[in-house]
Amino acid sequence: MILRTMMRVVPALCLVLGFNVGSAHAEANLTGYWSGTNTASQVPGKTANVTFFLRQQRDGTVIGGYVASTGVYGTGTGKFSGNTGTMSWINTSPYCVGEYSNTYTIAADGSLSWTYNGKDCLGDETGSGTAKPVVQ
Repeated sequence: MILRTMMRVVPALCLVLGFNVGSAHAEANLTGYWSGTNTASQVPGKTANVTFFLRQQRDGTVIGGYVASTGVYGTGTGKFSGNTGTMSWINTSPYCVGEYSNTYTIAADGSLSWTYNGKDCLGDETGSGTAKPVVQ
């Protein structure tokens, strides 16, 4: 239910905020849905599935939203240039609010990998993840 709502709300929010719906920056087209896995230091040995939507402007500015299999969800903003980028994410789940800073690398096959650090209801967090574009 949350994922379906996010899939409708985040793209609409991008349009309301004035983000270009056209093609993204030529160096990397991140606009679209992504699916992957994420680890968190406060939950050792566990991997969460994560789905997110990104909308990228021509200047590399990115906004997005995510939902994880753990039930948390949130929104983020950032900037990409070439095959790297950074984003700040806010976990808006009422039972586990948090903020994270992510650093991304875009691989030759178009997949994303990231590391992050931040703080949420579990305390200080670090982790990493990978995702691939969802073909629609």
